[in-house]
Amino acid sequence: MNVLILYGPHEAPAIQDIYFNNPFRILERREPVYFNLVEISKLTWDRIYEYSLVIVSRVFTQQVPDLIHFCNRAGKPILFFFDDDILNFPIEYYLDNEPFYKNNEQLIIEILKKSSALVVSTEKLKQTYSGFNDIIYVTPPCLNNDFVEQHAVKTGYEAQSPVFTIGYAGSFGHVIDFRFMEKALLDFYEENYPKVRLEFMGVVPEAFSKKLSEGEVSLVHWQPDYAQYFKNILQAKWDLALCPVIDSSYTSHKTNVKFLEYSSSRIPGIYSDITIYSGDIQEGVNGFLAKNDYDSWKRKIDFAFENRSSLQAVGNAGYDYVTKHFSNVDSADRWHSILEVYRKKGLARYKELFAIYWHKVKRFYSVKGLKGVWTKAKRFLRRISISSRLRSQPDSQVSAALNLEYELIFKKIEDNFDKKIIRKQVLFVVPWLSVGGGDMVNLNIAEGLDPERYSLHFITTEKSSHEWEPRFRKITKNIFHVRAALDEAEHFWEYNNLVLEYIRRSNPDIIFVSNSAIGYTCLPAIRDQFPHIRIVDILHGQGGAREGGGFPEFSKPYDSFIETRVTINEYLRNFMIGKYGIGAQKFRVIHNCIDTDKFQPAENRRKEVFTVKFIGRLTYEKHPEKVIEIAEVLSRKLAGEKLIFEIIGDGPMYNELDQRVKSRELTSIVKLKGYRDDIREQLMGADALVLCSEMEGLPIVLLEAMSMAVPCVSTRVGGIPELIDHTRNGFLVDPGNEMVNAFATHIYSLYKDRSLYRTIGNAARDKILDQFSIKKMASAYVDLINNRTDG
Repeated sequence: MNVLILYGPHEAPAIQDIYFNNPFRILERREPVYFNLVEISKLTWDRIYEYSLVIVSRVFTQQVPDLIHFCNRAGKPILFFFDDDILNFPIEYYLDNEPFYKNNEQLIIEILKKSSALVVSTEKLKQTYSGFNDIIYVTPPCLNNDFVEQHAVKTGYEAQSPVFTIGYAGSFGHVIDFRFMEKALLDFYEENYPKVRLEFMGVVPEAFSKKLSEGEVSLVHWQPDYAQYFKNILQAKWDLALCPVIDSSYTSHKTNVKFLEYSSSRIPGIYSDITIYSGDIQEGVNGFLAKNDYDSWKRKIDFAFENRSSLQAVGNAGYDYVTKHFSNVDSADRWHSILEVYRKKGLARYKELFAIYWHKVKRFYSVKGLKGVWTKAKRFLRRISISSRLRSQPDSQVSAALNLEYELIFKKIEDNFDKKIIRKQVLFVVPWLSVGGGDMVNLNIAEGLDPERYSLHFITTEKSSHEWEPRFRKITKNIFHVRAALDEAEHFWEYNNLVLEYIRRSNPDIIFVSNSAIGYTCLPAIRDQFPHIRIVDILHGQGGAREGGGFPEFSKPYDSFIETRVTINEYLRNFMIGKYGIGAQKFRVIHNCIDTDKFQPAENRRKEVFTVKFIGRLTYEKHPEKVIEIAEVLSRKLAGEKLIFEIIGDGPMYNELDQRVKSRELTSIVKLKGYRDDIREQLMGADALVLCSEMEGLPIVLLEAMSMAVPCVSTRVGGIPELIDHTRNGFLVDPGNEMVNAFATHIYSLYKDRSLYRTIGNAARDKILDQFSIKKMASAYVDLINNRTDG
């Protein structure tokens, strides 16, 4: 049985491990079940036909109802998994920890009702959501028993150590959980210091931040790799662990994962006396329970400190309990029961298997063609050959065999490296070379560097058609696509090794990492193996509701390896400093800029028809659907007058937008033009530009439009207020329920008042000439590469 498990672009690795990887690996070993974890944005929908069952894990975008509809048409059952009270998520508690729940209630309800079945993590969730779907299965979190056995410290803590160590592990979002017991812990610490030591993993309570800076308590930075995070807990030498949790309706639906993590390490813990823990913890036997108040927590911590000799027995009892009741074998049994419901039997099963494999054959041949099939076969045979050599050699010779594979991959690449003597080698590690603001910035930087003084290298780390590669190749031939060199690596670290090997051979002076997950995860090894190389991070945006924090969130654990962080606006700089506590001295603000000679105002732009344009990728965070609503409002207000809206771009919302235009009978005034690469020509025919995004950095298309004196109306988000001075050189609109009417009002003013139209356009052009020319940006990056400061 082939099972496809889909997760979001910033899904916590812990979810994948404790609910899917651990039990499904057991299933694979004992029965014909095969599973594949795929990030949902990378899914090609026709591949659904290759699976017997689809599971979606905690993704709340319009893509999911569309996917459910597609699965229903294809005859594929689709299950939806979640482990939180998703309709009552306290966003004010957890900051941006799970922002994709916010304002998505109707979408969530649609997903819950239309899924074939729901899979939840607790009985409480099943009871709460029983009204949304008739079929709900419960799969509690589980341990990877083999991993625990391999990495746990078997003897527990050192009972005779003179220092009593208390620990806590949790992400930044859980800092609020300390508020009701923070003073109790602080008082205990001050009463018993220096006989007590505090160690935090991931987050430090506010009351201890000063002590952290003074070195009295320690912090292990948050580890996004769950296996490494769990290993850190398993090997922690703590006498006692803490788990305070706010008691609320929301937390009563959560799981007891922290009890599993601490107890699998044989660490006795004190837990909040709430539903999720009281059902498993026997007071004083396998853990301790404390009411959520100062006195209770102070008494329990004092008791544990004074009765230290008895704690090891509590830790051992906790270990016995969780390894028995929450094993991956038990979880595999639960999943087996679920899969049996959807497993086809007899002739139906063979028909399904035939359809799956026939679809794979058709898809492989149709996409690759004969030449592609032969290329894929050669790559497969080469990897088989190298793998066999690895298996046949002793460990001392493994590295030599790996080097053989690198030689095969890098032989042609290294031959193409620039041979002339150049002062600086500059490497960019980016996801792709495709259409978008981030790549336009990279292209502008590359074009602004003197080729006689700088040799440029680009490594891409994600699968892509790389539409803009020809533009980059005009500047440098040193371009290496990691995913093309190793199409389907068995382990993520294989991609990291390719990046490191390229660095070893090219020997760059400076590395720019921008929005690349593989790039960020390479940084610890780069710093260790190549300490002379300077590492600079370029951040283009703060991340949005559907991105779980985006790359600022992803890059935070790697901050100590990054020498300089470049942000494209002051807003993003202040956001990073305020949210993540990164020192201001590490940041450089370098605005996105454009070629103002290329983007000059068009003559006699205003024609008989007033044309409003939206130019950008058609994704949910950019809200192109608002353009249709704005057009509908203005079509009523300007009935019979000549006004046209053009939506230029492509993306996952294209079909949805097309249907909306037709259903609202707006085809005469709203035109979907699809993807265009002639942006300058498109702007020459624009009388106004609108941006409706819920998040932005500093959009290139906005710079281009203002440089061409096109009046712009945009949401007041990200760094856009640094560019548009409201009513002076453009208009700003606050996101929210009233934004459509506000957009319509400003566009109406531009349409009716030609004097205002000219004034706004000319002021916009002046702003770009003064502050956002490409020469100014190139000069800033040259200073950065040469390690020159603003002073």
